[in-house]
Order: sequence, then C-alpha cells, then structure tokens
Amino acid sequence: MKIHFSIPFRTAWGQCLAVCGAGPALGNWQAPAALALVYDEAAGRWSGELTAPAAAGQLSYKYVLLEGNAATWEAGSDRTQAYDATRAPRLHLFDYWRASARPENELLTAAFTKALFRRPAATAKNLQGPQAAAPAAGAAAAPAAK
Repeated sequence: MKIHFSIPFRTAWGQCLAVCGAGPALGNWQAPAALALVYDEAAGRWSGELTAPAAAGQLSYKYVLLEGNAATWEAGSDRTQAYDATRAPRLHLFDYWRASARPENELLTAAFTKALFRRPAATAKNLQGPQAAAPAAGAAAAPAAK
C-alpha cells in the first residue's frame, strides 16, 4: 500500500520538511533519518510517498522542519492514521502544520478547518445546482412590500 503525505508550508532557503515517525520508512523517530518531502512550487505544498510495511496497520508520525543539524518539530501530539490495503490501494494524507500559538497560524486551527471552512457533504439537493432555487420561467415575482 502506498501512503502519500502532502502539507502546505512555507520555508526559507536551506530548510526542508520531512515526515518522521515509527518504523524504518519514517526514520524511527530520528529526524535525520526521516522521509524527506519534495516541494512543489506551483502547488505550494511539500509531498512524499512511502510503501507501508504491512497490508494493514497504524501509522504514527509528525512533521519536522530541518535546517542543517537543527530540527523543529510541529506542535501537538503524534499524528496517527489507520490504513488497510484491502479497502484502498493508496492513502492520501493532506495535513496542515501544527504550530504553537502564533497569529499567522490561526486560520489553520480546527475551529476554521473543521467548522468555518468546512464544505457540506454532497447531497441530491445541493447537486441540483442553482436552477433548483430559481423561479420557473414566466413565473410572476411577488410584489415588493412597502
């Protein structure tokens, strides 16, 4: 099973982003041995891919910013993700960097990403489009109230 990591993050010259976690493919929690990500300038995202060590299991990881011998870990607890190759041959993880409380990161908090910016699930009603809400052709509009 292939697991693909993707995260938007701005870096300075000489910095790179990596995924570090449990298991040899993620560096066994040693930042210098982590899975190095590749930056796509057009998309503004860092991404990388690995082959899962088993057909099913749980992945434990964090993102780490590397600059020379220095490593800056993202804030918060370890990320965990279950996977099962019998359900899907690929798993795409689209994450956001979890920084300690800084004003420029407020829009990336769960309050925004999971509530305010959340998109509703597709339903038959909202798949009908704007024509469902528009009056039929030739229908008279209600007079304006005074």
